[in-house]
Amino acid sequence: MKYHFIAIPDSEVPQAIEPVFQHVVTTYASETNKTVSVWRAVPDGLLDFKPHEKTNPIRTIMVHQLLSERRFFAQFVGTEEPPVEELLPTGDKPTVAAYIEKYVWLAKRRLPQLAKGTTFWWLEVRPFFGGLKRERIWVFWRRVLHTCHHRTRHFRGLAKVGEKWSRGGSNP
Repeated sequence: MKYHFIAIPDSEVPQAIEPVFQHVVTTYASETNKTVSVWRAVPDGLLDFKPHEKTNPIRTIMVHQLLSERRFFAQFVGTEEPPVEELLPTGDKPTVAAYIEKYVWLAKRRLPQLAKGTTFWWLEVRPFFGGLKRERIWVFWRRVLHTCHHRTRHFRGLAKVGEKWSRGGSNP
């Protein structure tokens, strides 16, 4: 797939210690690029837009993505994550670019950790929600699927205001 903007180019994707897990590292970088592509389509002026009265504003969804992904990777996948205080952009109303910068920064910190994963590490049983226990590889793929859900929410929000899905969108 070719994107207008690539946050993490192939040249920055580390090689997995065990080649059988290269798809995990590559997919995480690719999913990050897809999420960034969707976030870039949100004009700063729409960050506080609520696609529906019962939904959160787009900004809240971005904040949730940053916070929940950090918790998920730290608690369930077991990666080293920065303190929560370092996750969100500063200021009362950060720009889309500021959220993207934090998101990519976090992903780039995780990639080398995922690349170091051995078969033993990936198959290790980890805690999950509700006291469940799952292999780390399962937990990782569950996170990827959840991130797809977040992207869909942004895309639907853009569609609600008639934004064109293209290279960055435009203000309505």
